[in-house]
Parts: sequence; structure tokens; C-alpha cells
Amino acid sequence: MTKVYLAPSAQPDNSYAYGGYNEQQICNRIAEAARAALIRNGFEVMKAREGLEMEDKVRESNAWGADVHIPIHTDAGGGQGTTCFVYPGYKDDKYAKSIYNAVAAYSPGTDRGIREHDGLYEINETSAMCVYIENEFHDNPTLAEWIVAHTEELGEQYAKGMCAAEGKVYVGPGTAPKPGESEKPGEPVAFSNMMGQRGPNPKRKYSMEYDPSVQQLQVMLKNNVGYEGRTDGIADEDLYNYLRNFTVESNDKGALIEWVQNRLNILNFNAGYADGYAEQPTMVGIKRFQEAYGLGVGYLGGTDWYYMIES
Repeated sequence: MTKVYLAPSAQPDNSYAYGGYNEQQICNRIAEAARAALIRNGFEVMKAREGLEMEDKVRESNAWGADVHIPIHTDAGGGQGTTCFVYPGYKDDKYAKSIYNAVAAYSPGTDRGIREHDGLYEINETSAMCVYIENEFHDNPTLAEWIVAHTEELGEQYAKGMCAAEGKVYVGPGTAPKPGESEKPGEPVAFSNMMGQRGPNPKRKYSMEYDPSVQQLQVMLKNNVGYEGRTDGIADEDLYNYLRNFTVESNDKGALIEWVQNRLNILNFNAGYADGYAEQPTMVGIKRFQEAYGLGVGYLGGTDWYYMIES
């Protein structure tokens, strides 16, 4: 599976000409959207935590063994459009061309092309192919407002670009309601699990199909809490029974919380940014998830895990 490292800007002093935002804040929003979109499309993804310095990002990316390293920035200096920077000699790289083409096609400004650059630390020091993207100009009030309003859509473009580079069919966000079901405006989609079960006492059956999000969970559990089960992306009884030892409650933090946030976002139960902190948006996402399945509402635990990993 292709490993993609997302490296959003860590430049909070770069102010936007609209809304009081800054480059670090907005680029992290774009990266979170890109992460969810890439996972949905079958890529293995690691996103640098907000504010991580570029030297640490490079070390993390290289240690993880990323195949593609994507710095995500917005530009300044009185211009417009999308720019892509690559190491000299790599303008025709399939990832650079496909990601740039996807982001540039969505950008409102006149785009600036793929440019060779040997003076950027992340381009020089990453082992992976580095595709350094500047997403429009934040010192233009009109363009800054556009960026802020389109972080989710910009994130999707990275997944589209990666899919194009690898010849994959892009899978967009959301799931249509089943025939005969309606979706209430403004409400999250209430998903049935693949076994058609709802309620607190499922007859547990497992799809035994590969799910990249489940593989991320298995690897995270192995690396952080000593899980000894399979790490092949296929959920089974051992994984479910292991997860029953854990709960997610308000103000909890850690790698498991981050996985839950990403999973809820993939399933369209908005849990906010996947930062590993179970604050109000996360608990609201959990509540909506539990209500959709007829589960007890409160902390996440017990049989909730079955519905989350088999949805």
C-alpha cells in the first residue's frame, strides 16, 4: 500500500488577508481533509501533528518509510494560483503531475506550474518523492476567503491526484441512502452496518474484507499498547475482544482517539479535526454514531466497537 505523509505548514505568523486566520491553521484543515480522503481511497496515511517543525516532519516521514511526502502550504507575495515545487529533474514525476493537476484544476487563480527547486529543506531531505504544494495566495483577500471556504474540497484534490497517479478510481465522500430511505437535511447519514444489524446485542459476523482504516487501527494498537493480533486490515473476533478493553470518554487523548475521530469522519459522523483529543466535537460525533445504531449514548466502548469496525 502506498504510504503518504502529509506535512501541513507550521507557520502561524503568516496571517490571512481574511477572517483573522493564519497559514498553519488553514493548512492543517486541508491536511485533515486530505487524510480522510486518502484513507477512504485505500492509501496509508500519516499526518504531521499541527505545529511540528519541518526538521521533525522529515525525520518522521523518513522513519515511517513514506513513498510520497506532501508539504501543504498557501502562498503570499501578490500572486495567484497553485504552485508545485519538486527536486530538480522530477518535474515529470507521476505524483507531482497528478497532484498538481488535481489541485490546480480546482484553484480559481491562474496557476503557476510545476517548478524545480533545490532550496527547500523538505524537498532536499525527504527520502520519499516530495510534492510541495502552495494552495493559492492568502495575502489576497478574495483568494484567502476562497481558501478558507474550500479546505474540505482542497483536501479531496490530493486524493484525486494520488488516485490518478496510481490508476485508481477515486472514491468521493459520503454514502447515498439506500432505496426507500431518506436523509434528513442537516442530519448525519445514519449508516446500517454491513450485516444489517442495529442495537446493543449484535450477532457478531465479520466481513473478512480488507479495510485500510482497520489496518491503521491494528498497527496503532500493536505499536502503542502491545496488541498481538493480525495487522492485515481484516477485522476479526480477536480485534473486537481486544477493543472491548478500551473506552473513549470526554477529554481522553491519544492515538486511539485519533483513529476514532478519523473513522467517525469517514462514516460522516463529524468528529471535528483528528487531533487525538476527545473534546466536544468528538463526543458529539460519538453520540450521533450511537444514536444511528440504537446504542446507548455516552462514552464509546463495549459493543460500540463492533459497529464502528464493521460499518
